[in-house]
Amino acid sequence: GHRRRPSVGMTPDLPPIVSDDIITRREWVANGHYIEDLTEGKIEGNPYWRKGWLGYSNMDHRYEWITIDSLNTTMMRYLAKPESGVNLPIDMTGVFTDQGVVNEKTVGRPVGQRTVIRIEGDDRHIFELYFTPPGEKEQLADRSVYTRIKE
Repeated sequence: GHRRRPSVGMTPDLPPIVSDDIITRREWVANGHYIEDLTEGKIEGNPYWRKGWLGYSNMDHRYEWITIDSLNTTMMRYLAKPESGVNLPIDMTGVFTDQGVVNEKTVGRPVGQRTVIRIEGDDRHIFELYFTPPGEKEQLADRSVYTRIKE
């Protein structure tokens, strides 16, 4: 199971949106070079779908994370700093052109993004997504806690 706490486009004083109706399945693909992450479920009764690929570039010595989802028409790409190695937590950054996910003021503008992956054990991972709208401070957009469910 997996909990999502998105706060995108909300004011910080509002309580986070929480969902326990999301399942993530992960598997090694491409000869064990990438972890493919498929996340499906509902948030506030609305369907949610995301697919991502986490890899490690042996050439650049860094982690790389690419996602596609049902909220955006943009592929989200995150790169750790070159030569950052396999250090934890995994901290990767990128930029995307907002189509209204962050807020109305940022539509069509580049927004900084950062994903931090914390591996607390084999059965618990935490992903935090941060956005930095133009001229603003970085803000937590989503915190997902992954807990393994024995099948």
